[in-house]
Amino acid sequence: MSLIKKTTASIALVAIASGLFANGASAYSSSQVEAANKLADKGIVVKHSNPADYQLDRQVLRQEIAAVARGLAGLAKKDTCSNTFKDVSATKPNTWACFSVEALSDAGLIAKNENFRPEANITKAEAIGMIVKARYGNEYNPVAGNGDWQKQVVDFAHGKGIVDQFSNYTTPATRGFIFEAAAKSLNENNAGDDLLCSLLGECGNNDPKKPDTPSKPDNSIQRNDTDLVVSLSPESPSNGAVVADSDRAELLAFDVTAGKSDVTLRKASLKFTGLGNEKIVTKLAIYSNDVKISKGEKTFNNKGVAELSFDRDVVVKAGETKTLVVTATIVPGTDTYNQSVRVSLTNLEASTTVRGAELTGATLTPYKVSNRAEFKLETTSANGRVNLGEESTLYNFSVREESKKEGLVVKSVTFEEGANNGVDLDNLSDLALYVGSTKVDAKFSYQKSKVVASLDYTVKSGEKVNFVLKGKIVDDLNKKLTLKLDNVYAVGASTQVAAKSTEGTLVTVEKDVIGSAVNFTFNREGTNEVSKGADDVKIGELVFNTTSDYTATLKVTVTGSAATQYENLELDGDTPENNSSPYTFKDVDLSKGSTKLPLTVDVKSTAVNNTNLNFKVEVVQLEESVTGEKLTAANLKKVVNNTELSKNVVVKAAGIKLTAETVNNTSVVPKGNQQVVLYKGKLDLSGGEDITLDSLSFAKDGGEDLDDYISGVTLNIGGKTFSGDVNTTTINFSSIYAKIEKNSKGVNLLLSATLKDVELTANKTLKVKASEMSASSDNVSGNVAEAPTAATSTTVTLTPKTSLQITNVTNELKDNVLAGNNNVEIGSFKVKDTSSDILFNSFKVKVQAVTGDASRFSSALRNLRLVDGSEVIASGGQVEGEYVKFDSFTLKQFGKDRTLKIVADLAALSSAGGESAPFMGTLKFTEVVVDSDDVSNTTPIVIASEEVKVVPAIVTYSVTKGLSEGNSQATVKVTVDKGNNDISKLNLTKLLVNDTAKYNVALLKVNNDTVAVTEAATEIAANPAKEVTNLSSFEVVMTVNLEAANVSTGTIILKRLQLVAEDNNGASYPIESITEDLSLGSFKE
Repeated sequence: MSLIKKTTASIALVAIASGLFANGASAYSSSQVEAANKLADKGIVVKHSNPADYQLDRQVLRQEIAAVARGLAGLAKKDTCSNTFKDVSATKPNTWACFSVEALSDAGLIAKNENFRPEANITKAEAIGMIVKARYGNEYNPVAGNGDWQKQVVDFAHGKGIVDQFSNYTTPATRGFIFEAAAKSLNENNAGDDLLCSLLGECGNNDPKKPDTPSKPDNSIQRNDTDLVVSLSPESPSNGAVVADSDRAELLAFDVTAGKSDVTLRKASLKFTGLGNEKIVTKLAIYSNDVKISKGEKTFNNKGVAELSFDRDVVVKAGETKTLVVTATIVPGTDTYNQSVRVSLTNLEASTTVRGAELTGATLTPYKVSNRAEFKLETTSANGRVNLGEESTLYNFSVREESKKEGLVVKSVTFEEGANNGVDLDNLSDLALYVGSTKVDAKFSYQKSKVVASLDYTVKSGEKVNFVLKGKIVDDLNKKLTLKLDNVYAVGASTQVAAKSTEGTLVTVEKDVIGSAVNFTFNREGTNEVSKGADDVKIGELVFNTTSDYTATLKVTVTGSAATQYENLELDGDTPENNSSPYTFKDVDLSKGSTKLPLTVDVKSTAVNNTNLNFKVEVVQLEESVTGEKLTAANLKKVVNNTELSKNVVVKAAGIKLTAETVNNTSVVPKGNQQVVLYKGKLDLSGGEDITLDSLSFAKDGGEDLDDYISGVTLNIGGKTFSGDVNTTTINFSSIYAKIEKNSKGVNLLLSATLKDVELTANKTLKVKASEMSASSDNVSGNVAEAPTAATSTTVTLTPKTSLQITNVTNELKDNVLAGNNNVEIGSFKVKDTSSDILFNSFKVKVQAVTGDASRFSSALRNLRLVDGSEVIASGGQVEGEYVKFDSFTLKQFGKDRTLKIVADLAALSSAGGESAPFMGTLKFTEVVVDSDDVSNTTPIVIASEEVKVVPAIVTYSVTKGLSEGNSQATVKVTVDKGNNDISKLNLTKLLVNDTAKYNVALLKVNNDTVAVTEAATEIAANPAKEVTNLSSFEVVMTVNLEAANVSTGTIILKRLQLVAEDNNGASYPIESITEDLSLGSFKE
């Protein structure tokens, strides 16, 4: 690479728009680009003029690096495959990989293990190991007992000049990393270069063109897909308590990250997975940054499901990560507070493919808070008129703290357009909240039909505060603004618990937008801060709404220490008639309708910080285009609403500040490349200028040495991810080069770590704090970053073993199952997500016969399996005494809770010889006992699995003819499914009904045979039991006698049928229909 290329690469930056990075960036270094170019010059890979096209940030699979290693070793591909590895074969999808993997195995360059793991990401140490073995053969001879193999191979490669020293051995290798190592290992006469192109799929496509000058890389890890990725947020509540009867109680938080394209959110599906009553969860909603983004407020239905639709304008920008928070009001009412509440995300619909949208929140127990703030909300605004472009009062409301127990902090105020609103809320400008004459520090955001003010205003205990919303309407002349107060959210000043609100008088305000023939507004959008040396600073926008065409003369006067502060003032890109203040712009065309003219200046590099600049714009003359009439001075006020408007800006030094935020503490077992959050913060910019974050370091704040337990780190800024280096006491991101757009506030920053696999004997802790930050600006020399606040976000506890938590589930199993059927679900329970994989030596579940003979379990329950969804995770289960036992299986960490089910094949009721004795009766599972070296709690865990009744036949019924006016006879068809069970006789014993006192059964027939009956309060008993001759179906006809019952109208509900089945040995088995509560119709005399 030429010196010019290197210089260009070192100063080029990739911008973040609105706190987000531009699309199409990739994470690579200039040396990786040089390596790729070197390989391209040798014809190994296709030459690209754009470094991003090398895809240097993409991670590499083990089967891909096998092709590279085979080529470096000079080995030929195998012609046939012997299927040496179970997971690499000569059939799809590993066809191409098999020929290279087995060639390496045959040459002794890789171990002949049972599996090769072809589609796993290869780590940096593994990649270097394969390259070293392929290029240097027996020259590399690791010494047993002389440190781990990863360190030895990296030390060897470092000695050969292939790589710099590194210790994050298990971090996934990228194409760029492998390119550098491979390029350094190759000599000029290497014959195996073609295999590196096999990795890329680019053989034989060499582009002889000289590459263009590469730009300096954005060192982020850029996803190249368009999917939306969902993950549990570190801000999600942990197991504990949740305040009852409180607005916006947080139940679950999850992050959504877009790929290379914008994504529109459509609908979220939630399921209640707690053990309490789902009906106590009310007002379900989803928020982002304190703004409600879901439509309406929902509750869970009878199946514990809730569907929440998003507003149409909820978009996740390309590369952006949004944190979405599920909130609700928990209302136990008269029920006990000692019940668990938990919410799971089961699906997320969006405009693209969604990955990972199956998450479960914490288990929360409602508790009552009596000593909290309460407030009364009232509005006093009246209807009226507002002049277009003039600041006006739009709404008045008051907040009074009523409890007198603590003050409260108003966090957000939401205004919503009312019915028949004609003003686009985007045309509300310069919105501000006032208390008296004092302007409240509030940020306003627009969301379709709502305007949300985010603030932190304290109302003292017992105090009443009157708020006034003021602003300008800059368009929609002669239309009506209809506005109402939608919500005020406040928390206790001390408790931070949502304050209880009481609504007083709330009114909807109507404001008619009026104006003159020419309406002039100064839309003062953007920041009030500018940075010295900044060009084309937009001070604001002049907006004219006219009823006809005009030509205007405008004057702009700049006051303050003006002459030394700015230059090159322009209006809509045009220069003024003169070069000093006041400036005159003549012949400004104002077409009928709306005309918008941006006012811009360049701020001099010599400008002084904290200097005020005031820009006053005056309309000096208007000439009506058709009549030629010219209006000046006092005559202007007859047709123009405002003849002069102004804006004030302040020169501020460019700067960037990092503030730590609290993250839930976590506990994990360091196994299987666990990832954890170490730090979360917010970045705020000042000075009205783009700022480049160059580097950031973190220091350990107590706890263990970082490199003993961390193999790799990433830093996510505004949805973009960067890789860093881990040392004993520091974590360093030395080459970030992330350019953040001016005026950005609250840009998310998240530090995540990948843990090493370490065997622990005691708990260890990891804590870090931001220590040093370096940032630059194009117009300011030196470091513009403030020193980070010395605060930690979280404590990560590393523990030797995971905790196994098992809870009950409901409505997962059928109440009745048919003997003789296979793949029958007989037990279920929920396992809370674990902090690592768990290898069980044995897993036993205690089974109890509620009714029936428990001694038959061993013969009746066959082919026992433990199933997670559709995946069998343990098979070969056996009944041993009181337990169903599964031996030696691994429960994978999954990132969410899951329901495990015990599945069995059931023995049939048979008169044939050799058939195992079946179990007939009701069973349930009551206890889990495990044997595992990975679990900290091995004492029995009590559960209460749902009861399942095993029956010889499944009975259903339907009403073929119902009661009606003048018709006192109902006909019921009964269907019997006995499957493979031998039933010799079936007797109908009872019909369970709602209330026999309302009618009298005059006649009951079964298959046209009259049946004698005995009536009780809620049952009609066949006396004696009636044998059914057709065992597959039969008909029951019931005739009622209203006169005998002394009633004239009524409704009969057939709740269930009761029958008794008999086998050939005379053993009887009671059966109830699975159909319940079916109406036989309403009768009327």
